[in-house]
Amino acid sequence: MADPEKAIMVHKLSDVATEAIGEGTTIWQYVVILAKARIGSHCNICSHVFIENDVVIGDRVTIKCGVQLWDGLRVGNDVFIGPIPTFPPPRRPRAIYEIIPKRSRPRCPPQTDPSGSFLDWKRLGIHCIQDFLAPAPYRRTDTLIWTTKLEVAQWQAEVLMEKAFNKTFIHKFADVSSVAIGEGTRIWQFVVIFAGAKIGSECNICAHVLIENDVVVGDRVTVKSGVQLWDGMRVGDDVFIGPNATFANDKFPRSKQYPDTFAQTIIEDGASIGAGAVVLPGIVIGRGAMVGAGAVVTKDVAPRSLVYGNPAKHVRFLG
Repeated sequence: MADPEKAIMVHKLSDVATEAIGEGTTIWQYVVILAKARIGSHCNICSHVFIENDVVIGDRVTIKCGVQLWDGLRVGNDVFIGPIPTFPPPRRPRAIYEIIPKRSRPRCPPQTDPSGSFLDWKRLGIHCIQDFLAPAPYRRTDTLIWTTKLEVAQWQAEVLMEKAFNKTFIHKFADVSSVAIGEGTRIWQFVVIFAGAKIGSECNICAHVLIENDVVVGDRVTVKSGVQLWDGMRVGDDVFIGPNATFANDKFPRSKQYPDTFAQTIIEDGASIGAGAVVLPGIVIGRGAMVGAGAVVTKDVAPRSLVYGNPAKHVRFLG
């Protein structure tokens, strides 16, 4: 008979891709754990938790509801993480050169440039890429294209994913009633989207997001986990909304008492809302503005303004 203290319990309503889970760990409803995460023994992962790939969790760890652990997080033994603390994702995206299999990576360039000057390519991090790896705008016949390895990765990813991005993806564990979803948009686990919502193309709606009826989301928008977009929200193109950012649409909320119209909150094109920020009803976030993590926004934010703090204050204009 199996020892119950060593048995791993993964709830049937969770989506756990990793196999690196220690004995005695319990994972509850609506948890999402990606394939490369590592979870120690005798942990308790409560409902509505999201754990990315490059995350390592020690033994006897408790993670309460509504937590997201993003790539790069390392959690030791005997750690307690309370409900809905926010760990922002990495500030800058990392190069994804590793997606290119070794056998298909381009050869290293020669040690001299066309003028004959010596170049330390390894130190500079420079690689070459053959024509077939580059998308059409960069394509040249029988030539090599010289580029940084980050650009190599971006080109390779574009070639590999071009068809996938032109097709809308809705995870089997999402509940999406709207048919107004643009092409190339990806909707992940345990997302709820009401019938009247309108979502643009090439958006990424992460796990545990709720979007109500009177919501319009533009193109190329990223909405991270734990976000709710309530009636009256208008989100422009190229907007980033960080994890657990909170919006409100009623200045004087009471249970079962509804206003005639909900306040309209507008996030203009290219703006970014940091993790855990709070935006009060009826606010306009200007084009290209940035709201810092944990800020409490009580008034409109000017275009290209950086604001943070409680209450959020203008710090400087972004270049």
